[in-house]
Amino acid sequence: MMHIDTRHTHVLAGWIVAALVGLLVGFGMARSQTDADVRKSIQIWSAAFEEVVNTYVDSVEAESFMEVGLEAMLSELDPYTTYISEDDRATVEVLTQGRYTGVGVEVDRRGHYVVVESVVDGSKAEQHNFSIGDVITHIDGEAVDTWPLNRVRGALRGDSGTTVTLSVLRMGETPATVTVERGPVELVAVPYSGFIGGSRHGMGYVRMERFTQQSAFEVQQAVEDLKRNANLDGLVLDVRDNPGGLLEAAVDVGSLFLDRGQVVVSTKGRDEGSARSYRNTNMPVYPDVPIVLLVNERSASASEILAGALQDHDRGVVLGQTTFGKGLVQVIRSLPHGGSLKMTTARYYTPSGRSIHADEASLKSRPSTTGSASFTTDAGRAVQGRNGIEPDVPIDDTYASPLEEALLQEGAFFRFASRVAREYPRPPRGGWERDSLLAEFQAWVDAEDLSYQTQAQHAMHRIDSLVVADHPEADAELDDLRAAIDNSTTQQFEAHADLLTARLLSEIRSRYLTSRGYYAATLAEDEMVQEAVSLLNDERRYVTVLNP
Repeated sequence: MMHIDTRHTHVLAGWIVAALVGLLVGFGMARSQTDADVRKSIQIWSAAFEEVVNTYVDSVEAESFMEVGLEAMLSELDPYTTYISEDDRATVEVLTQGRYTGVGVEVDRRGHYVVVESVVDGSKAEQHNFSIGDVITHIDGEAVDTWPLNRVRGALRGDSGTTVTLSVLRMGETPATVTVERGPVELVAVPYSGFIGGSRHGMGYVRMERFTQQSAFEVQQAVEDLKRNANLDGLVLDVRDNPGGLLEAAVDVGSLFLDRGQVVVSTKGRDEGSARSYRNTNMPVYPDVPIVLLVNERSASASEILAGALQDHDRGVVLGQTTFGKGLVQVIRSLPHGGSLKMTTARYYTPSGRSIHADEASLKSRPSTTGSASFTTDAGRAVQGRNGIEPDVPIDDTYASPLEEALLQEGAFFRFASRVAREYPRPPRGGWERDSLLAEFQAWVDAEDLSYQTQAQHAMHRIDSLVVADHPEADAELDDLRAAIDNSTTQQFEAHADLLTARLLSEIRSRYLTSRGYYAATLAEDEMVQEAVSLLNDERRYVTVLNP
């Protein structure tokens, strides 16, 4: 570890103290304490920091040590109050503006691999022919198999004009090393809009992936485009997997559909005078179009603000799964030397007054005064507070067999789809024969000798380790059980053939279609979307859900 020159220690300690002063004083956290208490705490912390950096037995890198201390301090609060370093300032830009500078790929882990999940249109990565399924093995010569995902994402971002060298493994090809220049990356809030089953049916669909400053504009533009092309008899708004974003963006989107003067959301901070209500101050653009909002367990924050507002005002039907339950408001404050603090300053409440935060017990600050009792919508429907937004029409499409879960964990579907796409530059005429595709997948899984295990196989492994070592004679008797479990795995391929094949086809399709084409192709197979269409086409049922 690099040794710190003591001549710079006082400078470092100075800006660390400045950061703490900003935290404790500039953000109002010292209001319940005396100035003397704040100064005393800072002096103790600063003195301890300086002693450790100067005299600890091993060299200590001051900036990293400061971040560790700051993160430990913030961990005493809620999990959403975090420090954002200068190196990760792109996070701030993504959260607030939907843009950053980088190569333009979204990455995730599939089993042990760091894989490309999507390539942003017009990005540097697209110019270098990156595609979904590519595996990034090294960044600037360093293997990334053990890197945390945030570190990988941070390394792909950086100042415009700088470069990063990536080693990329593509199925069916030899590994390649490519140097990519970072540049501006624009993330759209609405990646797709269109008519479900064709414009003649009049059922519009708008997919929202994030809430940024441009979200309301993009939603309005999408709906206007739909109305120009055909009669819009119903609208499906999809915020599944949408983690949220700006509170103001949720208010602006909600205001497109709610009556003028209606509350979209309220917030309450630590002081009584901090309460604020956000209302629609304009005439609604679409006051009458019937709406179904799709949500799932990964719809969070601003997505839940929108869902709560539409539900409480009986403006649309919420359909899907109970949402994540993040009812905390964060602001981003600048710190010295390019860092930022994402800090919780309030809780938000739906128009009926309910807090939907699902983890109040973990908060160290004053608990919410809102209980878990039922609240009522404008029409008198009972709705529950806390633990997320419960849908008006619940649908659980997340079922996965133990075999499917195990294969997902190993990234098997993702990797096999990449292999197929490399082997077949174009899909077969007439599409894939489902039985043959599943058989080929099963053979590939066996040939790859993937280390996937179902829960039963995990249990069998534990039995082996606990029993056989002490009782060798039991090994033979357990052979039948092992064989039965292995046979059960084979039977699961048969029993869940439809679900496994559907997931395979979805992954494979993503390799051949643009983002827009992929959305259009999957709408017909999406259970929630089809249920939403059925609800919108049944006026009596739709009205009954909102006015039981």
